[in-house]
Amino acid sequence: AWRFALPYALSPDPLMPTLFVGVIGVLAVAGVWWLASLWVAAAATVAGIVLAAHPFAVLYGRSIWAQNLLIPLAVAWTLTAYHAATSERRRWAVGIAAFLSGFALQVHFAGAALALAGVYAFFRWRWWRELFPVIVGGGLAVLCALPFALTPGAVLGLLNAAGGDPTVDLVAWRELIRLLAGYDWAYLAHGDADLPLT
Repeated sequence: AWRFALPYALSPDPLMPTLFVGVIGVLAVAGVWWLASLWVAAAATVAGIVLAAHPFAVLYGRSIWAQNLLIPLAVAWTLTAYHAATSERRRWAVGIAAFLSGFALQVHFAGAALALAGVYAFFRWRWWRELFPVIVGGGLAVLCALPFALTPGAVLGLLNAAGGDPTVDLVAWRELIRLLAGYDWAYLAHGDADLPLT
């Protein structure tokens, strides 16, 4: 709800948050390009094109879904963590990275990866030396989660709605390979008229 408060404040039309997601996706591509350009210019061009043209990035970059902000959040976290690791004046970057580490999980469960990255960065780059920004950033993330904490029944209902028993299998690896290969990407162009692969 927090991430779409701004576009919906401007207009109740669903086109406004859709454009909002698109603009954030373009900024994420620019962030990936800039990060890669710190090392090799050709790598920056390739990385930017691959992210901008990847079928699933396009799909997630034009919809009002929870997972559509995972790429921009990961890029924003990487940019701030990089600045915090390389700059002498890093307090604000440490605070933003700490916030994003806690906030991404609220956007989508896959955001837990940024929480783990935040813990790693805390120890690897000695963010405990900048404890005040870490506390402020983490505190803001907790503040954003407060509505969920005040309505635990709704959260438990969402978890129960997912249904099924937890299992351990290799399906996630197969899906990762399909995602990287752009498997079944024609659905993006054809939509519901797409024919299933046999």
